[in-house]
Amino acid sequence: MVESKVNLLKPQDKLIDVGHVPLGKATKRSLLIINSGKTPLKLQVNFMKQPPQETINPRTSSIVDSIKIHPAGVFALSPNKPQEVTIKFKPRRRMNSEEIIGAHIDSTFIPLSILRGKCLAPEFHLNRSIIQFGAITEGFTEEEKIVLCNSGDFTSKFKWNLSKLPHCFNIKPVEGISSAGSDVTFNIKFTPSKKTRRFEGKGIIEIENYKNIIVSFIGSSKPLPAPVDIINFTTPVRKEDQKHVKVENDLNIVEKIEITTFGNYFTADKFLNIPPKSSKSITVKYFPLVMTSENQFHKGKIVLRLLEQKSVNIYELKGSSSPPESLGKIVREVPAKKKHTELFSVENWDNKTQFFMTNFELTSPKGNEIFTFSGNDKIDVNARGRRSYQTVFHCFNESVLDFRVSFTSSESEYQFYEVEYKVTKPEILKTIELITNARTSTNYVLEVYNPLEDRTVNYSSVKYENSLDILIDGIPKILPPKSADKIAIQYLPVFPGESTKSLEVISEELGVFPYELKLKSLPPAPEKAVTVFTSLGISKKLSISVKNSSRATAEFFIRVEEPFTCKESRISIDSGGEEIVELSYEPSSVGKVERNVIVVSETAGEIVYPIVGIASLPKAQGPFTLTTKKPLTIPFKNVFKEAKTFQCVVDPTISFSTSSASNIIDPNQNANVVVSFKTSAGLEDDEKLLSPVTGKLVVYCTDPELCHLNWIYYLKGIAS
Repeated sequence: MVESKVNLLKPQDKLIDVGHVPLGKATKRSLLIINSGKTPLKLQVNFMKQPPQETINPRTSSIVDSIKIHPAGVFALSPNKPQEVTIKFKPRRRMNSEEIIGAHIDSTFIPLSILRGKCLAPEFHLNRSIIQFGAITEGFTEEEKIVLCNSGDFTSKFKWNLSKLPHCFNIKPVEGISSAGSDVTFNIKFTPSKKTRRFEGKGIIEIENYKNIIVSFIGSSKPLPAPVDIINFTTPVRKEDQKHVKVENDLNIVEKIEITTFGNYFTADKFLNIPPKSSKSITVKYFPLVMTSENQFHKGKIVLRLLEQKSVNIYELKGSSSPPESLGKIVREVPAKKKHTELFSVENWDNKTQFFMTNFELTSPKGNEIFTFSGNDKIDVNARGRRSYQTVFHCFNESVLDFRVSFTSSESEYQFYEVEYKVTKPEILKTIELITNARTSTNYVLEVYNPLEDRTVNYSSVKYENSLDILIDGIPKILPPKSADKIAIQYLPVFPGESTKSLEVISEELGVFPYELKLKSLPPAPEKAVTVFTSLGISKKLSISVKNSSRATAEFFIRVEEPFTCKESRISIDSGGEEIVELSYEPSSVGKVERNVIVVSETAGEIVYPIVGIASLPKAQGPFTLTTKKPLTIPFKNVFKEAKTFQCVVDPTISFSTSSASNIIDPNQNANVVVSFKTSAGLEDDEKLLSPVTGKLVVYCTDPELCHLNWIYYLKGIAS
């Protein structure tokens, strides 16, 4: 053991860490060594010798081949004289390592420093670079896998460049991201489509900040064997037909079968397992979306790949698609005259939006029915979707009509429904409400129309329940094509009440239009009050007008209450006629009285006339002229309801006198009051009367409560 005489001048140089140096870059570090002995030494600064490595691990590869030390080789080191040693680190590969640097003196190694350094870099490799498929049957697919390992320090994007690779090779994923320390598995499928041909190509994996990796692909194909049999299908378009293929397994193990179908509209399960020494059937389905023409078929094939027996069975498929069946039959009972809305579900079986033209065809024999059945000319339906199509049916006559409603695509493919409409008796089209007071008319205008475009329509009559309150005007009526007109309904009730009547407007071409009349007659509005004025003791005439509002001649009975009277107790008035009835008002008291005059008819109803009588105090009358030769007789009536005593007083008594100073008069009876005129005293005869003599007669009732009522008659005496 040689005693160490070579040391580091600076203790901190015992660890030299150069850190992370990018690939291709370089960095330098230096340290000072000194010979602490007394004699010069020959030495070489280098790494401690390492055993050889069989493989290079990027994580543990040595730093030795990336370091250059200066001075290189053996050099002399004088005693106590420092020597600078320069270390240059330039990594050539990804690494993370540390090594011991020391002095080699003869066969002795003196450790001086630990050198540590690392280089981070991307690094990728494949588990294999050549993918070779065997001979694959035409149309079949073989699958292989390769793995891309990211053994570097960075996450990188990758993308396959397939420009030099035949299309029969399919790789997934084509692009993506590979994280550091992870693997990406690629699925490679080889599906040859041409017979007896070799397929070769190269795929390039382009990796971000890394070199491209090239993969070679090799494969070949062999033709399919001849079909074992032909399977025939027949079905209406867009209906499914199924056939079954029986497969035997004679092996003592489970037979696995891969099933591949070719051709439009043919499908089957993709896999089938058959237990040992048994059999199973494969269901082949034919679902055509378009019709085939005569002597033309939908063609395809089904290939059964028996994996354990390593054999292939092929069946030819032939499908015939006839015109479609009805999507359904719709049966409805629809009242005549009422519009009916029908919705049809329209399906688009294609992978693109389609437009369908619509068509309505009457399939039952045509009679005299008048109807319309229509909708939009076309409907668009999204790919693989459904949409509702709305139609409106409107028939005027009772009948049974059959239709075929079809929807045809631009490629002449169609679908259709069968429709049967049983048109029944029309329901009430409208309820007409008429409300008014008795003896007051109200009107309603009903519109009638002609929906036809090529002929006239005759509205010939109206049928309704017998009612004198209803009058229809405007029938019969002939309407030109596509026109409308009106008929008038007048409601003139006589009596208050409510009722419901039926009304039918009849057209020779369009049949019966039924309506309902809801009639409501309110109590009649009161007649206008009649007011009459007079004074006590004076009879006053007044009149009322009585109108017959009914549709027939009516006999009216008149009821009058005191103090009103009427000479007539009944009158007869023709329909729509009017009569004046005279009344008398003779009050028996001062003040206001209100009475009703009631005019009643079994035909025209009851009419009430309010009557108001206003009586004032008796008014003075006269002057009454009288002479000495002819006394004056004044009739006076007791207007009270009981017999009364009346006093008669004249003034001046020198000129006038009465012989009826006191009278008892029965109720509503007249008494004559006689007044005489005499000349003044001293005059021999009336010829000497130069001017008339005036005076008055006062009649009053002796009853204390009536003594304030005075009937005054002015008198005028003249010469004979």
